[in-house]
Amino acid sequence: MAANWSATDVVYNNDTHVPDTSAAWVRFVLLTGVGQTVGLGGSTKFVRDLGFITVQIFVPERTGTATAMGHVDAFNAIFEHERFDGIVTYTASVTTAGVSDGWHQTNVDIPFRRTRDV
Repeated sequence: MAANWSATDVVYNNDTHVPDTSAAWVRFVLLTGVGQTVGLGGSTKFVRDLGFITVQIFVPERTGTATAMGHVDAFNAIFEHERFDGIVTYTASVTTAGVSDGWHQTNVDIPFRRTRDV
């Protein structure tokens, strides 16, 4: 994310960074889930981890959806249907979380599979 995103301020999970509260910003979250050991015959084994790459997009309330949807498109262009460092990503899902504390939130979730050696 850090290498490919310059559109807004980014806050990462468990980060103390406070975003610029006058402009749109995003929170990047990597959610890992269940892993499973997979064998390729004999003693060759690897692990497949499943999870979600999530970005939560925050724009000031009452400013429309164009900015948020532009960020959705930019995020998807970086992460949707990509392969990098043993990670394969799939189709994005976009949901509107609504308004809270003056911010309208839109979430993008992209499932991924990571393959690693054991």
